[in-house]
Amino acid sequence: MNTLAMSIPRKHRSVAIVSGKGGSGKTMIAAVMAELFDSIGSSVILVDADTGTAGLSFYLGLEQVRNTSVGVSNLLTGGTSETRIRDSLQPIRHLAHARFLSAGDRRASTVGLPDLNLRVKQLISGLDYLEPDVIIVDCRGGVDLESLAFCQAVDDIILIVESDTTSFQASRDLVEMLGSVGIAPKLAGFIINKVFEDPSTVARNGTALFGTQFLSAIPFDFEAMRDFFVGRIPSVYSVFAVHVQHALHRAFPDETLPPDGHVYTFTEFREVGLTNLDSLRGGLVASACIIFATVLFILSTLSSIAAPFHDFRVAVLVLSIVGLLGASEGTRRFMGRALNNVMSILLKPLQTRR
Repeated sequence: MNTLAMSIPRKHRSVAIVSGKGGSGKTMIAAVMAELFDSIGSSVILVDADTGTAGLSFYLGLEQVRNTSVGVSNLLTGGTSETRIRDSLQPIRHLAHARFLSAGDRRASTVGLPDLNLRVKQLISGLDYLEPDVIIVDCRGGVDLESLAFCQAVDDIILIVESDTTSFQASRDLVEMLGSVGIAPKLAGFIINKVFEDPSTVARNGTALFGTQFLSAIPFDFEAMRDFFVGRIPSVYSVFAVHVQHALHRAFPDETLPPDGHVYTFTEFREVGLTNLDSLRGGLVASACIIFATVLFILSTLSSIAAPFHDFRVAVLVLSIVGLLGASEGTRRFMGRALNNVMSILLKPLQTRR
């Protein structure tokens, strides 16, 4: 990814990540977005604007940043001078171009602050003065005055939705609230997260109901969730990150790269479960190898027709080895990705004709 970084035009942009309710996976998406921008050489400031629960601060504080005690709440209550803002930023481990502004001391309550909108605007302006390429703001799930203030201060808003009815209704309420304060046009699109089945209906209805474009559906990725639980940011090559990158490229095509990995079609989501889709396909390949090896072995041992199948002994050995290697999760994923790449190459001429 880094090899193409110099070809990407730079534009200062601030983006708020919002959801209609908590638990949508918004925090992990925000962290992976920062990682993806960092991977192409863009300078990033990642902001935890949820001063109530401070989910992103807790997540990154497990392993990625050293100090989360001073941040947004302190700046909003105590002043947003350039020096205070700069001193509050923390480097993020393993990310060369990213810095983090935590939610800060939760005792420094922002509830009832006079001129909250003005203070938030000054904070975002102060961060922008440091000239990052991207400011990513992880807002609180649901609707509150602080989140609305951040949404008013940024350039763009990305909505995170789950496919269940509760999340869909809460997302609609949030969009209506954004519209009531005149900032619904800032919506750059919506992402459907934690998808287990065909999301086409949600994507279609959401486009009409939210009045913004569908960016991507992100399959439930067990490995990415495991990384999240222990405080690691999922790899940019993970299934989760590939689909986040797909969403970013659709939202900001001139400033981001298309994903390197495979993006699921709607119908492929029917195969998604707690097991990785590449692993499922690789398992099918391994099973097929075992079946073919067994058939060839039986044919080669039948005395009446043995002679024609003597040449298949090497094939039986190779197929058996491949099938046994399928017992490893890593090998299954490799075989699944290889199968997908082969199918993509074979089907490309047909897609071109269409």
